[in-house]
Amino acid sequence: MDMRTCPHCKQEIPADSHKCHHCREWVNRRYQLKRSLPWAVPLIALCLGFPFLMGGLMQWVTLRERKFWQHPDAIRIVSHHASEGEEDGISIIGTMQNVSATPWRSITIQADYYDSKDQVVDTSGDWSSDTLAPGQRRNFKVVFKKKLRGAEYDHYRVFVAGADDESRF
Repeated sequence: MDMRTCPHCKQEIPADSHKCHHCREWVNRRYQLKRSLPWAVPLIALCLGFPFLMGGLMQWVTLRERKFWQHPDAIRIVSHHASEGEEDGISIIGTMQNVSATPWRSITIQADYYDSKDQVVDTSGDWSSDTLAPGQRRNFKVVFKKKLRGAEYDHYRVFVAGADDESRF
């Protein structure tokens, strides 16, 4: 019978042994690789699939988050009126209402001012960091000082320019 030396305990073992009967360590690398191969395939598949799994999770989080630009009618301007003050200032006071099921925060109200030819002359805005719950109404005020002397401020348009989905914070 052919014998060889165990690389771990240095004892004599049969040459065709896969495991040393003294120290119980594997001595045949090819046999050891065959035994570990069933574990290696799922592990490699998991490692290769991890980026796709994380990408899908991030896409799910992004889809869950409501983007205001995808829901421009979620907050409505219920009423508004403008008044000119001292030193060529304009104040727009109004009420907005959340008509969606999503709570919104960091709401930006924008006012565009037009001349008689319906050209935008100026713009101003204001934002609120408070949360506007579903169905809730809140007052807003946009105070603006005319920047262009002599320009014709004929009419204006007030709208919600942006907001953040409260549930993502």
